[in-house]
This record gives sequence, structure tokens and C-alpha cells, in this order.
Amino acid sequence: MWTEPLADAAAVSVETGRADALRKWLLERWHHPYTMMRDLGRRGPNALRKAPKAKPALGILEGHGWIVALAPGTLVRGAACKQSWRIVSVKPISTLRLHSTTSSRHTA
Repeated sequence: MWTEPLADAAAVSVETGRADALRKWLLERWHHPYTMMRDLGRRGPNALRKAPKAKPALGILEGHGWIVALAPGTLVRGAACKQSWRIVSVKPISTLRLHSTTSSRHTA
């Protein structure tokens, strides 16, 4: 039926919005280089404090290079975590727009 793709698109849009809200929170309000599910449940954006809502957003951020999953059992601030991530604070290259310049010099 034609309504199913529209419903799927709406769900994708909601998940993308949540992922962007989480990305902004991690970069602007979270002052640690690592985060874990417990952090999101206690201090994260209100809409993402439950794991079923946070996990899709985390997956999107991981897929776009904004966070990197750490091995299970990694110590984060003294606690062994089943799920934890390193936050990438520099914009991943896949999200940068490349512009041509007339200069022969290239800057990073």
C-alpha cells in the first residue's frame, strides 16, 4: 500500500531528529570524551532517556561517524560498560562539503 512508505519516511525523520538532538547534546552539553547508556538515561535529552528511543539515535550517530562504539567491558570513568561510545568532536569528513578553490594551497 502507498501509505506504508510515507509512514516509514515519517519514522526515519523522527529518528533523524532524535539523532541530531543527541549529537548536539553530546557536543554542546556533555563534557566528557566518552558516554555510556547510563549517562543518557540519567542526564541525556529527555526524549532519549529510555534505551529503546536512544539506541536508534546512537546507531545513526555511529553510522555517520559522530560516535565510535567501544568494546564491551571497556572502563568509562571507572565503570565497566556493556555499551559505551567515544564521542567524535570534530566533524566527520563524510559530512563536510568540499569546495573547489582557485588557489593551489589546500588547508585542512
